[in-house]
Amino acid sequence: MQRTQGEPNLPQFLLTIIGVLAQGCTQIAGVQDWHPIEGALSPTDGGSTLEGVDAGAPGACEEGTWRCQDTALQNCLTGQWQTLKTCASPQLCNAIDSMCIPPTCSPGQAQCRSNTLLRCNASQSGWDETTCASAGLCNSQQARCDPAVCSEGQVRCSGAELQWCNATLTGWATGATCDTAELCDAQAGICRPPTCAPGEYQCQGKSLMSCNDGRTGWTQKQHCNGSQTCDAVKGSCV
Repeated sequence: MQRTQGEPNLPQFLLTIIGVLAQGCTQIAGVQDWHPIEGALSPTDGGSTLEGVDAGAPGACEEGTWRCQDTALQNCLTGQWQTLKTCASPQLCNAIDSMCIPPTCSPGQAQCRSNTLLRCNASQSGWDETTCASAGLCNSQQARCDPAVCSEGQVRCSGAELQWCNATLTGWATGATCDTAELCDAQAGICRPPTCAPGEYQCQGKSLMSCNDGRTGWTQKQHCNGSQTCDAVKGSCV
């Protein structure tokens, strides 16, 4: 059959169409040439990340493995990390045994063991220890060592009372009561014996002397004049 001039060559036309289609398929199949349609949702749009799941491509972790992220105990499920438990502190997160270790104590908790103050540490995994001067100065209610009132072996006089610092250094214990405050000797740690008795007199020449209030010695009460004589028994000049 004869072709009319200008009539397209059919075989050549078909080959051209086939070539265009093949090139289009190649572009569609090529990942590097794929572009999302404008306005379409991507896989991460619209809240595709679940609560408790670390965003990331599948295969980002080994299935079934565990890890600790700060206080979060996480398990790898379907290629993503999921938080299964929140531990009390990072130190209490145990990925090896896939568990949260129970806290040893609670924040702010304190207790005394003899003169040692135990305070719950920041990680709640144990106790911080402080040695107080005595067991009596360990204050668990306020989580502190109270200051000592006195030092070991210290002696003082409180009025006529001779006092020693008690064993716990928290106060004073009365060891003896002296006859007067003036007879209490803290430096020597003793009560001095009185020199005289209240109302007692003696004569020193013409001077009538009376026992002083502290009973540590004598004070002139009167000087006898002229023919007067000192009478200690009567406590006067006669």
